[in-house]
Formats: sequence, structure tokens, C-alpha cells
Amino acid sequence: MSDNKIQVGVIGCGAIGREHIERLTNVVPETKVVAVYDYVREPAETAAKQYGATVYDSGEALIRSDEVDAILVASTDDTHADYVMEALKQNKYVFCEKPLALTAKECEKMIEIETKQNKDIVYFKWALIVVLIKDMSK
Repeated sequence: MSDNKIQVGVIGCGAIGREHIERLTNVVPETKVVAVYDYVREPAETAAKQYGATVYDSGEALIRSDEVDAILVASTDDTHADYVMEALKQNKYVFCEKPLALTAKECEKMIEIETKQNKDIVYFKWALIVVLIKDMSK
């Protein structure tokens, strides 16, 4: 954490990802979006320029970055499980857009990793996220 703010990396800079970046920036003062990735580079570059973030060449590189405390996954549905599991393995907090995964088996694997790492996966309900972020920043 830098300046008592949770440094967030956003994977997926389409319409939903941009909405989350805007909310984190304008509604949740305990966070700062510092890193972005999208498989289409242009939306990531646009978001990075607008919010002063770094563009990463892959979601995995963003997750492994030391500048990132928490990951927000807003990419295509088929990528959620892999990004969430990698973030948990890297001991990062994870906020994931729905669906969490495409199969029950993927969800079970995430829960197993989550339990070992003692990290919570957070689904998007903004009121809950604001409360959890305030708690994380203490």
C-alpha cells in the first residue's frame, strides 16, 4: 500500500472495466488504480492515460507486479478463473466481476486456493466493496 491507499490493478478495460475504474477513482478514496491490462491494447492505453496507470502486456504480469495490492477482474468470462487463481497464488486480494468461473470445478479449485492463502474473493456489490476496502486499508 502506498500513501495508505490500496493499489489496484484492473484486468479488462472494456465498458465494465472502465466503470469500475471510474468508481474506484471517484467513489472509493482508499484506492488508486495503478495498473491496467486488456487484450486489446487501445482501451488499456486510454484508461492508463486518463487515470495515470501503467499498461501491462499481460494480466499475469500485472498480477505479479509489486506495485499492485489488489486485482479487479473485468475481462471476458472465460478468463476470470485463471486470473483469480493466479492472483490468489500471488497473495493478492481479488475483486471479480461475475461469473467467477465457468464450471463448478474451477470454483472449487479457487476456494481451495483461497482457503490456503486466507484471502477472500469478492464479487461485485458496490456497497460491500466499499466496506471491505475500508477494512483492507486499516
